[in-house]
Amino acid sequence: MKSGDRRSPSAPASRAASEHLPLRALAFALCAVIAASGTHAQESYRTQLFREADAALVHAKEANAEVLAPKSFSRAMDTYLEAKDSYVRGRPIDEIQVKVKNAARYFQASTDASKPASMIFAGTLTARADAMSADAMRSMPDRWDKAEALFRSAAGSLEDGDQRSARTDGAEAMGLYRAIELEAIKSNFLSRARDILARAEEMKVRTTAPQTLERAYKLVNLAEAMIQQNRYDNGEPRRLAEEAGYEAAHAIYLHTIISQMRTQGRDLEDQILEAETTVGKIGATLNLKLKFDQGIETAVDQIIAALRNRDSLRAEDFDSLRSVRADNDNLRRRIAMLETQTGGGAADPADQLRKGEERKRHDQTVALASMIFTPEDGLVLRDGNTVLLRIYGLEFQPGKSLIEPRFSGLLSKVVRAIRMFPNAQITVEAHTEGAGNESLNQRISESRAESVASYLRSVLPPSTPILSQGFGSSRPIADNTTPEGRTRNRRIDIIVLPEWAIVHR
Repeated sequence: MKSGDRRSPSAPASRAASEHLPLRALAFALCAVIAASGTHAQESYRTQLFREADAALVHAKEANAEVLAPKSFSRAMDTYLEAKDSYVRGRPIDEIQVKVKNAARYFQASTDASKPASMIFAGTLTARADAMSADAMRSMPDRWDKAEALFRSAAGSLEDGDQRSARTDGAEAMGLYRAIELEAIKSNFLSRARDILARAEEMKVRTTAPQTLERAYKLVNLAEAMIQQNRYDNGEPRRLAEEAGYEAAHAIYLHTIISQMRTQGRDLEDQILEAETTVGKIGATLNLKLKFDQGIETAVDQIIAALRNRDSLRAEDFDSLRSVRADNDNLRRRIAMLETQTGGGAADPADQLRKGEERKRHDQTVALASMIFTPEDGLVLRDGNTVLLRIYGLEFQPGKSLIEPRFSGLLSKVVRAIRMFPNAQITVEAHTEGAGNESLNQRISESRAESVASYLRSVLPPSTPILSQGFGSSRPIADNTTPEGRTRNRRIDIIVLPEWAIVHR
């Protein structure tokens, strides 16, 4: 080779690599696509392979087989997990298919066993659900685990054909569920007050504020006794528990102040003078120069009289303002009449007549809808273009959202009323009374609203928009301390937005 023809040995290799770079990138991308496609196909195959067992597992869980037929369900689950493990480890397909079919068969057996068990253990299941609603699992986990173990033992005995042991253990489990439900309810209401009382005892508050502390204990005991008597009617116990917490905190405050005064060597005269100074500040804001030579009570009476006089003046001002507003309204109406007579900016009389006739028809429809319901059922209200069906008569079991068959007549009335407003938009709102755990109330109200909405969807045209929303106890309309108030707050509101309102939006 001549020196003039000498080339770098690396040049051809470099050029070749440059020429093949797009092919390599294409090959890499193709491999990635094939791998992704293979993963998708593998997942699709796995779904097909386990389809029967997956469906049987869903049915078993819906039947509550894990609780009512624990032995059958456990055997099925073990077999199902073995099949999944075999699939992951790449075992022969025929071996996996046998395990999948066995798992499906065992799940079906647990579902079948759950049906008679649900009848035999109906009371235990109800007690268990009520304890769960009271959040007993969290507040007393040890006793909950004991009740669960008893229930599993009862269900296992029934699977073995030992009905006597099953009924005995089931009854004992039911009693334990009821007991922990009651304790959980007490804990929900009384735990705060009891915590404050325990802190007061640690601080030896009884030595300095015994009367206030004793009042707190009496309130706690009274609330507990009322819960014991009726665990589901707990509006008054809740109020008493809150008052007990306040009195316990009040006792701690008194203890702190009294202890400080003793430490500082201050006597009774210092305490009285300090109280007079505080009352004097209140009087000063009302432009009162108070005297205390007749005692603090006389000064307090002067403050009360001044406040009542100020309230009276405010009432007179309010009446005067209301009169001015009425005069303004009358003036606006007279201006409108003059404009109509002179033609200046007046609306079309035919259009006004038409709108008046429409409002009259709408009012008549609302009035007819209200005649469907009795006062015990509920009432129908109109707020502008919105119609509200406020239902009091639809009751649910405590902590439940299942609509009982006995309310089919009331629900038929609701449907009749809604059908009087064709092409309307519907929103179902559920509300609870102000008792119990607020997060539980929220979840229960959402579930109840959806139950009613589901019923309406099943009977109204499919095109009807139906939404649901729960508000817990956040929107009371009455006093929760009275039975009537609690009934009114524990309601279903069905908001109907008629077609005429939607068109004119």
